[in-house]
Amino acid sequence: MEGQICTIDDKSWLASGKLLISRETTGPSEAENRIPSIEEGETVSYSFRELADNGPVPQTQPDKPIPFPMVYSAGTYSAGKIGYAYLKAALIEPSDNKVTREHVTLEAISHIAPRSGLEVPRSLYHGEWDDRYLFIVNAMKGQTLNRAWTTMEHGRKADCMRQVANFKVL
Repeated sequence: MEGQICTIDDKSWLASGKLLISRETTGPSEAENRIPSIEEGETVSYSFRELADNGPVPQTQPDKPIPFPMVYSAGTYSAGKIGYAYLKAALIEPSDNKVTREHVTLEAISHIAPRSGLEVPRSLYHGEWDDRYLFIVNAMKGQTLNRAWTTMEHGRKADCMRQVANFKVL
């Protein structure tokens, strides 16, 4: 997320120069543009909205640290944790024009998830501008497969691979 998010003030951040993220202490909300969280024992939520194309851009303080820990970074792709969600950012290469975006994949899988027993993350936001793709997805309970894999026994790994191999969309 380095360079992707800049601090505006103690409760506001700007992602990729266009997505405004604000911390609110009024409590969590399940509204479409809110991410719930509990921080230091306090119930908070983060709201997000795109700035208007021709509207003013808030002044940022690039030297100030951001409170969202980076959880993944490789090449042109990174992800940071915001409350109970992840903000993912990717640089869009010209060759990526034919690549299916993550929010589209999750939407498709969510339609078949109930009959397959899968729990699917929910897309909260996606946007593309200035060769960037930003995507916010709710965090799932438990560990990611990437983290759990190293502690799994061989038989459990085989079961997991079999489930993935047998997954059918149609």
